Amino acid sequence: MIFVMNYLRKFLRACILISILSLIITIPSKAQSIYFSVKDFGAKGDGVFLDTKAIQQAIDAANQNGGGTVFFPAGKYLSGTVFLENNVSLYLDAGSEILGSTELENYPVAICSHRSCSVSLSVEILK
Repeated sequence: MIFVMNYLRKFLRACILISILSLIITIPSKAQSIYFSVKDFGAKGDGVFLDTKAIQQAIDAANQNGGGTVFFPAGKYLSGTVFLENNVSLYLDAGSEILGSTELENYPVAICSHRSCSVSLSVEILK
């Protein structure tokens, strides 16, 4: 009888733990459920127009919100350097591509230290 009671007690604890974990896993946080479409920030997605500024603005907006997902609808997004932030994820919809610019001036060099970042442009022509 004691064996059965101990078994039931352990089983009940396991069920409670699994229930609590399933609640934690299935309840999305506010930051994870908010989408920031790059098109809402001016991205064209035509593969010709440089969309770096719009992409960065979407990343910054998601970060200022405490986190979120930057959404790329179908299209070709031409970009230079973008700076990712904490708690921000990128979601590329079916048919979307991020293309790297072929212009070196679209890739500034960032010198970062704790809690600060300064950007300078560095272009080197290789022969």
